[in-house]
Amino acid sequence: ISKETCEIDWGKTVDEIYNHIRGLSPYPTAWSTLMNGDDLIFVKIYAATKEFGEHNVKIGQVLVDKKAMKVAVKGGFIHLTEIQLAGRRKMAIQDVLNGVNFSETAHMV
Repeated sequence: ISKETCEIDWGKTVDEIYNHIRGLSPYPTAWSTLMNGDDLIFVKIYAATKEFGEHNVKIGQVLVDKKAMKVAVKGGFIHLTEIQLAGRRKMAIQDVLNGVNFSETAHMV
């Protein structure tokens, strides 16, 4: 397993991405890069849940409210529940959302 094989391909289906994250946690950990405004942020994803459903949201788009953060994928959404942003410790998503502002155009690359 190399760093390249741990990167999440957001173009895959909800099941494939969910299983990728689950299979690499806690080590070596699935990861992605988040484009938040003009900032590129390295993100390790330790835990997630999946939601099936049709949507018209662009694949990779990050949707955030006060309690949840989810990424649009083929066939539904991946709800991020435990992540680590570059330079920070691993945190539950609620704690991340309390301390970080995400732009409306935030997306995974």
